[in-house]
Amino acid sequence: MPVYNAFAPSILGLQSQAQSLGTISQNIANATAGGYKRTETRFQTVLSEALRQHSDLGGALPIDVQMIDKQGIVMTTTRDLDLAIIGDGFFVVGTAVTGGETFYTRDGSFEMRLESPGTGGTATTRPGYLVDKNGYYLKVLAPNATTGVFPTLGAVQALRVVAKVARALAGLAARDRSRP
Repeated sequence: MPVYNAFAPSILGLQSQAQSLGTISQNIANATAGGYKRTETRFQTVLSEALRQHSDLGGALPIDVQMIDKQGIVMTTTRDLDLAIIGDGFFVVGTAVTGGETFYTRDGSFEMRLESPGTGGTATTRPGYLVDKNGYYLKVLAPNATTGVFPTLGAVQALRVVAKVARALAGLAARDRSRP
């Protein structure tokens, strides 16, 4: 048995622990980033495929697992359009108002993107859309035009709001933050 084979399991163990420490440092560095989900390093036992050749190589193999479906820290912010999901679920966002690519996120930092001035209204009543930090539009199930009730199934579309409504919602959020 070559000398390397005697050190291989120890070297694999050290490399695995180094990767685990790197993962921990990434988690610490991004702990306050909006929508960041921690990563866990798990270890898998490795055995040599050449056991018939009297090779006893083995050790541990690190596997990083993204915890995207776990609840993150919900923090109070001063931004009026920040949203949070408590429990299971994702925000649906897309690259275009209609159509485009669809993505899922748990980062609830949204802002208002106003439509062009040619769409009518004044600067305070002009309609717009909620977008995330990447410029992706927040998509929701459209309410029934007659009843205003949201369905449980259907196609999603970009959430269109009026700046005046957004300010009213902001006032409600500010009132809720002032309550104990």
